[in-house]
Amino acid sequence: MMCWRNCISVIAIIISVLLISCEKKDGQLEQVKRLYAERGIVFDKEIETCLVLPEVGCGGCIAGGVNFLLDNKEKFSSKQKKNIVMLTAIHSKKLLYRNLEINSPDELNCIIDSGNKYLVKGHNKLYPMVLKLDNGNIESVEFQSPETDHDVFESLKL
Repeated sequence: MMCWRNCISVIAIIISVLLISCEKKDGQLEQVKRLYAERGIVFDKEIETCLVLPEVGCGGCIAGGVNFLLDNKEKFSSKQKKNIVMLTAIHSKKLLYRNLEINSPDELNCIIDSGNKYLVKGHNKLYPMVLKLDNGNIESVEFQSPETDHDVFESLKL
């Protein structure tokens, strides 16, 4: 009898953790949708993936985003319209171009966000953000942070 109670307690805890995790992701999605709507940000219908990459913030997480971009540069090139990168929280364009191994932002399908319009509020502004879009609508939001239990960039199918 005691064993069943313990099993039921463990199952209840697991379900609670899963529900809280889903709520957090849904909350982030709604927060980004609301913030971008307030700022008048609209995505073209052909864009499927948007990488919002701050220059400053969590060094390791941003380095992961830069490495992902370098490894997939052709998938973010200016010759295609499916994927876009928003370069935000920029302190030095010269250093940014050097880190991205580009001579000009025209080499990428990107927006230089000098007004930090694409930067989210709060704690998550320190981390790269991946938006998955469908017909111009944000369908999912993921942040690459030390708290993320997987590599957000590795999970992207471009």
